[in-house]
Amino acid sequence: DFLVKPVDREELRVRVRAGERVLELEQMLAERNLRLQQAYSIMRQDLESAASMQKALLPPPAVHGGIRFDWLFRPSNLIGGDMFGYFPLDERYLVFYLLDVAGHGIPSALLSFTVNKILSQGVGGDSLLRRPITRAPYFEPAPVEEVAAELNRRFQLEDSSLLYFTMVYGVLDPRHGGLSLVRAGHPAPIRLGVTGESSVLREGDLAVGMMPDTVFTPIHLELAVGERLVLYSDGVSDCKNAADESFSESRLQALLAQTRHLPLDASIRRVGDSLRDWKGDEFYDDDISLLRLE
Repeated sequence: DFLVKPVDREELRVRVRAGERVLELEQMLAERNLRLQQAYSIMRQDLESAASMQKALLPPPAVHGGIRFDWLFRPSNLIGGDMFGYFPLDERYLVFYLLDVAGHGIPSALLSFTVNKILSQGVGGDSLLRRPITRAPYFEPAPVEEVAAELNRRFQLEDSSLLYFTMVYGVLDPRHGGLSLVRAGHPAPIRLGVTGESSVLREGDLAVGMMPDTVFTPIHLELAVGERLVLYSDGVSDCKNAADESFSESRLQALLAQTRHLPLDASIRRVGDSLRDWKGDEFYDDDISLLRLE
């Protein structure tokens, strides 16, 4: 600031007080910015911890009953709601699933963890994945459509949360390849034949939690030896490049067919490399999840 000589004492006093006030406000703003930075640092640490927990819950690549499972998972910048799993339900049947909770952040992650916990308790006495019968072994897999309906009943959408989730849930009998699955609002699974042909399982219903009276329709098929089934989240097909163009289902289907001759893990790495090259970096706007079984 400045004054013109000769200096008026009262004007000088007012100018000095105004300068003091400016300095006080600047100091207050600096302190608030520091507190915001500290709060952001804590939130970032919490998100990173939650992301680590999310990744720790994912199963390792494995072989169950002659069925090989492998996957690709690349989390987004913010923690998301993707989760998947697979395990023997008993000595005969295998269960697998991939789910994607709408949105990002802690609320989506918490719902994802909760649903994963329920589904991963497949062998427990109160599991919703199996039902009792009167003959040995005294239980059998619950129909896939009933599992989806029960999840829909438990996690009905509330106005305050706006959270729902898409899902593919399946039960497989490795003895003859019999497979039953339900697709609830999720991207359509891709089936890869032994000779390289591919098809998309487009039958499906609404996402879980959107409508209380949703009727889920099962898909039944038989997988031959050497066939592959691919489940993926919309973070794969919606992944955008610098030109704002999506990777798309058709591009993914073509890539899977082109890499059909590769071992399962090598084919999955090729998909991951292609998505990274398409995006131009590894900072994804949504979780990248892809589950394959052979």
